[in-house]
Amino acid sequence: MERRASARAAEALRFGPRTRASIIDRPTFGLVATHQGDDALWAPYCDGEGLVVAVAGRPAFDASEWDAARTSDRPGGLAAIAIASRVRASGPGALESLNGNFAAVVADVPAQRIYLVTDPCGVMPVFEVATPHGRVYGSHPDILADVAGERHRLDEVSLAEFVLFSSVSAPFSYYERVRSVDCGTVVTLDLRDANAVPLRRKYFEFDFRGDSHVSERELATQLAWAIGVAVRRRTQDHLGPTAIALSGGLDSRVILAASKNNADIFSFCCYDQPNRELRIAAALADAESVRFLPLRRSVDYYAEHAEAGVRISGGMGSLANNHFLGVIPQLVDQGMQTVLTGCYCDYLFKGLPLNRRTHWLTGRETLAPYRNSFYFDHTASTTQLATAATRRMADRVPSEEQRQHSESAVLRVEARRTFPLFYEGDNQQRLVPQRLTGWCPPFVDRDVLDVYRRIPYKFKLNRSLFKKTAAIAAPELASITDANTGATPVASRTWERVRSQQVRFERMWRRMSGTVSSEESWPVWEHYVSHSPGLDAMWKRPNADASDLFRRVLGPSPLLNDIPRMKREQPFLFVGLLTLKLWLDQRL
Repeated sequence: MERRASARAAEALRFGPRTRASIIDRPTFGLVATHQGDDALWAPYCDGEGLVVAVAGRPAFDASEWDAARTSDRPGGLAAIAIASRVRASGPGALESLNGNFAAVVADVPAQRIYLVTDPCGVMPVFEVATPHGRVYGSHPDILADVAGERHRLDEVSLAEFVLFSSVSAPFSYYERVRSVDCGTVVTLDLRDANAVPLRRKYFEFDFRGDSHVSERELATQLAWAIGVAVRRRTQDHLGPTAIALSGGLDSRVILAASKNNADIFSFCCYDQPNRELRIAAALADAESVRFLPLRRSVDYYAEHAEAGVRISGGMGSLANNHFLGVIPQLVDQGMQTVLTGCYCDYLFKGLPLNRRTHWLTGRETLAPYRNSFYFDHTASTTQLATAATRRMADRVPSEEQRQHSESAVLRVEARRTFPLFYEGDNQQRLVPQRLTGWCPPFVDRDVLDVYRRIPYKFKLNRSLFKKTAAIAAPELASITDANTGATPVASRTWERVRSQQVRFERMWRRMSGTVSSEESWPVWEHYVSHSPGLDAMWKRPNADASDLFRRVLGPSPLLNDIPRMKREQPFLFVGLLTLKLWLDQRL
């Protein structure tokens, strides 16, 4: 990458005032590395003998490895020094054991090799594009497209996918020639030949490794232990004050319980009006004697931060999930260096990526026959673009695996729908804090993933295994109600069903009675979308390209001619269209 392009990329990657950028310029390669937080931890490292290491995101190390990195006599971030030490001791193969949410680059200048490694779950995005001068890689598809001259070469099938399904299929992007690098992969580049095809080694696979003789209780115990280890890796004293996003559910309370012994921990919860979620979150923090910070959102919060969230995330996730952008300054004021959330627990341990059927009386979940939709609602259309997008979506899972005839096949369905994680439709909730804070989700730790690959799908249904995990990992919190069900984690299945139905009826009554506040951590979208002046103003800004695209994807849809009706009847279709319109506003 030429120097001017590097400078442009560095400036574009400064998404917030705390973002630090480093430009490393060598005759055979250029590197732009950005990080959040302390330079002493996260800055790049050059060893003086031709080894250059840079890392994005948050790799996770045990205390002993951090301590060993401190003995280095050359300046640089401890994380990059720890990676360099591994490579010097065991060669580039050592990169395959890295942990956390990260992308790492190791340039071995004497050997004329660059190694790029993606994390096992694909939490940190990495994209690539081939240019006449060689391949270019980047964590943000829009910035990569700008640097590589691909800005106007759009992939309309990807745009149509987002309109219809609220997500895009890996490895595609909104640009025809920009593709993602697979998760759990080491890419080797030969600096002697810019046009050489890179070598790729897939070092991590989501293959089923379960044992039918291991009980659900044993797996829950193992998972509770692994989560505890993962949280402690991410809350070591030298990493600075940690903020835990706390809800009234099970995911974040397990993280809270595992981190309670750290004096630098505080918790927070976002809310619109005081509600059940906030009260339960406060009770959890009080039970663990952890400082609690309630953060009230402004009336038009999501509209106020929509455009910045789309720009920071790259527009491939709905603005409805941009929960954290507006509260980050308040967390910074509290000294926050690390953010922990319960993200991805539903995907990994509660069967979210599976098609499930629920018994009308008992509420018990069982595995349902495969269908393309599983989480977000799909919008139907028969236009040429919609047909191409539907075909691409269907191709994500091969027909043989759709039969779900074995534990291995079911896990492969899960994996194809889940990873790389930066493609999931909720990704603004993850990508925004990942680019602006020291966000690191414990549920993608290698020890946690080891247990994940041994869990039969039947234990994920009905939240069965994870409820047992929560009771084991946080026994002192077992008497506090789960906001999602209205019952405690140790309640019987029957009582949980009764309370869940009560919560459901309460929610229905609130909607029928016109109550505009929510009992959850987000607004009542049916009301908010129809009454937000900010969202309405952004939608009404003229954009002929967006209007043309939406009609070519949705066809003669009556909802496109009646936006107030769309807001009432399909608010998330409207939010998805607005997300993409904002992206097109910014790009075109």
